[in-house]
This record gives sequence, structure tokens and C-alpha cells, in this order.
Amino acid sequence: MIKQFNVEKALRDNLKSIATLAVYGWDNNFEPQVTDSYILEKCMLGNVAITLSPNDSENANGIYQVDIYTPLATKAKWYGLELRDNLKANYTKGLTAGITGIIINNVNTPSMRMNEANTHRIHTLDINFTVIG
Repeated sequence: MIKQFNVEKALRDNLKSIATLAVYGWDNNFEPQVTDSYILEKCMLGNVAITLSPNDSENANGIYQVDIYTPLATKAKWYGLELRDNLKANYTKGLTAGITGIIINNVNTPSMRMNEANTHRIHTLDINFTVIG
């Protein structure tokens, strides 16, 4: 049985083990300073396909969004790009990233954007995955 909590925890724990910045979830009550570099992550898990046969497995697709925030005031644009590229190297297609039952399908790197307050650049990884339970 696929449990969303277990999937989110596995992805977050894995990210924390490879990230060089503090990792926060969108559910955290976190108020960054304009000079802070940090990562915000969010797991969006789709519907679980439930099978009728007792020996079959369940599966679900999802997107794990990793946003790397770097301050405009103290860090160059390239700093965030390097952090994103270093993280991306850990999420290659087909790799389970040390997470049992989670398979990486692909990783997208959308264009850089700014946060609403215009204090940070945001470099994103959209990690598409499949969970098999």
C-alpha cells in the first residue's frame, strides 16, 4: 500500500542527505531573511492505481518540486545554477536515489524566476517519479 506520508518523508530525507543548504517544506512555518540561501520542497503525488489481484502492486506518479532560493543581494546568479545542477546530478532517470520503491522518470529544469518580494532568485528542479508499492 502506498502511503503519501512515507513517499514525502523518503524524498525529503534523501534531499536533506545530499543538499548543502537548509531544506524546508511548504508546510513549515519558515520566514527567511533576505540574505538566506535555502531550499523549499514539495511533493505532489497523483492518484494511486489500486489493483484487484492480491499479488499485483500499486503505482502512482508524482512530481517532487525542489526550489533553490538564493539572495540577490549577496549571491551571483551562477551560485544558484551550480547548486541546482549539483542536485540534478543526484536524480538520474531510472535511479531510485536510495529510496525503495521510487523510480525517477525525468528531471526538468524550468527557467529561473524571482520570488514575490524580489529578494531571491529561484532555480527549480521538477523531478517526475513513479512509486511502486
